[in-house]
Parts: sequence; C-alpha cells; structure tokens
Amino acid sequence: MKTNKLKTLSISFGLAVSVFSTTLSVPVMTSNVYAAPEDGDIIPNPYTKFDNSTDNPDSPSEPVVTPTTPTVKSFTIKKTGQTYKVISAESKTVKLTAVKTKKTKVTIPKTVTYKKVKYKVVTVGKSSFKNSKKVKTVVVEKNVKKIESKAFYGCKNLKLVNIKTKALKSVGKNAFKNINKKAKIKVRNEYNWNKIAQ
Repeated sequence: MKTNKLKTLSISFGLAVSVFSTTLSVPVMTSNVYAAPEDGDIIPNPYTKFDNSTDNPDSPSEPVVTPTTPTVKSFTIKKTGQTYKVISAESKTVKLTAVKTKKTKVTIPKTVTYKKVKYKVVTVGKSSFKNSKKVKTVVVEKNVKKIESKAFYGCKNLKLVNIKTKALKSVGKNAFKNINKKAKIKVRNEYNWNKIAQ
C-alpha cells in the first residue's frame, strides 16, 4: 500500500511540472496586431481615448459656470456723505468724486471700508468740493497722491487745508482757486508743493 501511494504522488507531481512547463513555453501575444481590413470595415484606433465621466459619451459636455461677485464701480459712505469711484479693484484704490455734507470740517481719510472691503483713498477727484459753502477746514490724509483740477474751486469759506500726505505727486489746475482769501494751506514738504502746485 505504501508503494502505491508513492507512485501516485510521483505521477501527480510529474503532470504538474509538465503543465507548468507547457504554460511557460506558450508565447504571450499583444492585441495590437490587426487583420487586414476588408472593404467597408472600420479599423479601431488604438490611441482613441474615451471620456467616461458621463453616462452618455456621445452627449456634448456642458461648461461649468462659476458665479462671480459683481464688481463695485462706485459707492457712497452715508455717514460722511462722500462718494468714491473705484480706480483699481485689484489694488483696492479709490478716488473721492463728490462730497455732500453740512459739516464745516471734512477729512479725506487714508482708507474707507465698503461691504467689508478696505480701499485706499489715493485721489481727490475733479470738482469734488466745488462751490461748497459749508466747508471751512479740510484735512487730507496720508495716502492721497493726487488732487485733481478744481477739486476745491469756489469754496469761499474754506480757510484751512491741512495736507498730511507726503506722497502727493500732483495738484491739478485751479484746485484751490477762489477759496477764502485768508486761507492757509499746510503742507509737509514745502519744496515739493511749490514744484507740483499749479
């Protein structure tokens, strides 16, 4: 009985080796070889890529629309009555374009905040205070670089202009014409003022 068991194991082992060696000897062929086409046959392109992102690959894909926040062009600060125009949304700079107030002292601030966005006030716009009868004192804060023409034209009661900014690069024509005859303009850089004032 022992001898029969050994023979059975020997035969089974030999079959296993034979099958294994046969499997290894069979060459593996790739599927990139095509038969010669007949008339009317369509040959598949092996480089074609399919988009499986949708259930129907034949339907055109719809563009994705991303909602955008409307760009602010101008705004008014109700507390001060000052209206501003956005010069650059990217650099967050604005220009003062109009002032409607009953106050005698007006400050052109360094910055203003509108809808949680802080802007630098860099310009006093053309005719923004023109012919204002109430204003007696104006303070120009540190970010202002430009005062445009006729900004304070005809402000008969304007007696003091305190320009705190050192960044001022230009003052437009007639910016302070026809203001109070006794008016004083305080500047931080007198040489620069004489050079840029028109």
